[in-house]
Amino acid sequence: MNAPQTVLPAGRRERRKLEVRRRMIEAAQALFEEKGVQAATVAEICEQADVAHKTFFNHFPAKQDLVRAMAEESIEFLLEDIARARASGHDTAARLTAFFESVAGRASSAGPMHRELLTEIIHAAQQAADEPVNARRLHAAFGAIVSDGIAAAEITCRHPAETLTEAILGCYYALMFNWANLDAYPIAKRARSAAAFLADALVPRAGEPCVRLRNGEQRHRTRSGKLKPLPRQPRPGKEKPHGKA
Repeated sequence: MNAPQTVLPAGRRERRKLEVRRRMIEAAQALFEEKGVQAATVAEICEQADVAHKTFFNHFPAKQDLVRAMAEESIEFLLEDIARARASGHDTAARLTAFFESVAGRASSAGPMHRELLTEIIHAAQQAADEPVNARRLHAAFGAIVSDGIAAAEITCRHPAETLTEAILGCYYALMFNWANLDAYPIAKRARSAAAFLADALVPRAGEPCVRLRNGEQRHRTRSGKLKPLPRQPRPGKEKPHGKA
């Protein structure tokens, strides 16, 4: 008679699966940064993580699926960077600087193969089934920086908030693309320049009275700094004829 198999409780079993998954991701991260994504093999990942081949394929159908999981984690790190910048208590310019410096710092501290890994992560993220969801999450996170700045009268109302959000996203994507593809790209210097450019481009112009509040309502900022409703404009066709009271 066969000995009864030990059945782990559901909670413990799930924790064990997550621990094994974490070991494989960390092993892959180290190998990818040492050898490159294409050069590192599944066998090497399994050996470094101390798991069987079957275990690997129970978690990831292929190596590219593991890279896709790493892409998911990189998005979470990015969202955490944005959240920390927003919670710093500084003005919009300082928040942008904090965000771009954190991104540049993480990239600068990575190994030489990290560029290939970043390229593969971006490619995997674009192919993921939930990529539109992640794109919306990133857009919303950057949009929150814009909303904060508009509410504090630190960001212009000359352009729609969506356009300003996409400008920040564009600077971030350009920074990452250039760092991944250009040798000796000075990412720290360019990150500071991107933050300074955005802070300068987004600031309200001198004499710009419009302030858009969080609920979308627009107010006029007086010289004393108080916010008042914008003057009501006459509706088309309702102007009083000249010469009549």
